Amino acid sequence: MNFRDFNRSVQIRIILKFITVITNTAVLPFIVLYFANEIGSVKVTILTLGIGVITLFGGLLGGQLADLKGRKLTIVIGESMTAVGFMLLLLGQILNEYMILLSVVAFVLTNFFTAMALPGYSALILDETTRENRKSVYIYSMWTAYLGFAIGSSLGGLLFAEYKILLFTFIIISSIITVIVIMKWIPETLHKATQENSLSFKEEEGHLKNNSIWMVVWNNKILLLLLFLGFVFSLMDQQIGYYLSLHYYDLFGEDSYSLLGFLRTENTVIAVVFLLVAKKLLVRFNEMNVALTGGVLLFVGYILLSMLQTQPQLFSAMFLAAVGEILLFPALQGISANFIPASFRGRYSSLANNVGMLGGMFAVTFMLLHPLGLPLIVTISYLIVGILTILSLSILKIKVEKIQQEEYA
Repeated sequence: MNFRDFNRSVQIRIILKFITVITNTAVLPFIVLYFANEIGSVKVTILTLGIGVITLFGGLLGGQLADLKGRKLTIVIGESMTAVGFMLLLLGQILNEYMILLSVVAFVLTNFFTAMALPGYSALILDETTRENRKSVYIYSMWTAYLGFAIGSSLGGLLFAEYKILLFTFIIISSIITVIVIMKWIPETLHKATQENSLSFKEEEGHLKNNSIWMVVWNNKILLLLLFLGFVFSLMDQQIGYYLSLHYYDLFGEDSYSLLGFLRTENTVIAVVFLLVAKKLLVRFNEMNVALTGGVLLFVGYILLSMLQTQPQLFSAMFLAAVGEILLFPALQGISANFIPASFRGRYSSLANNVGMLGGMFAVTFMLLHPLGLPLIVTISYLIVGILTILSLSILKIKVEKIQQEEYA
């Protein structure tokens, strides 16, 4: 299925996501460095941890609002307040050091309300897609996100130091445009969710509405497995930025900075090219088989990244990890979409986002192994996590196929 075949709301969401990723990645990674120079690395570390916690609450609030009050309302509030946050951030930059506190508060606000809008977007996509076209939608969405990340990172690297006010202006304009487009052309879809059933809750959907999302997930092993896999995916995705960066510095010294940059660039380029070339094939294959293949490649890649000691070898290992990531992530999204209770789409999306964020935060703990000077311990840790992941994917495959067989029996 091609982009032009998607529902109009889905098309608009993918286009707006592309613009948002460009503007956000041109600003957000670099603003942390700016704050580090202005208020010190210790305070920035505390600020970053605090923002992580605040973002978790923003996501939970957004999920609750999306399911109870509507996807459109949640997105409009989130995007509007994000625009306000960046306006305050821009004001803080114009007034410079006299308003650094305003900049910090504004940065916290933008993170909170950005997280609040995400569950509304996720639920909207689920409402406006079907089992047949969801995988195609997720592949296109992932492709545009990677492409936007590459463009935004390049723009931020070139412009942030001297033209950050211009970049803040762009991000404010994009947020305002998003609000206008959502209000004018995106319909409310909450009513659709009340008319649908997920695969694993056919008989029970009506009885679940009074439960909390925690009870819904706890009582469904498929959703639990999917949350665990999301946690692991984020855990491994952050290794380049944490433990592996220290490990490569030990191996290559100052050259490790350029190596890390090239490895990230390779990951992005592979994602953009591979998804563009292979999207039709990915849609045709069984999701669980794709996920299993992706999981194996991902962990083989990261295990090799922790073992190999020459740059050409590391680029080969990153190729495996990148292809594994591309296979695993859209497949898991497509699988989860079919098993989330329709009336809990926003809340489950917020929970999944938060679990993924916790996985990224937990990735920091691997850095504690670095002072031991024993890379083999990390390699073994990656291997253990990989075995648990493949086992979880295998169990998930059995459960999913059993339910699908019952459905078509």
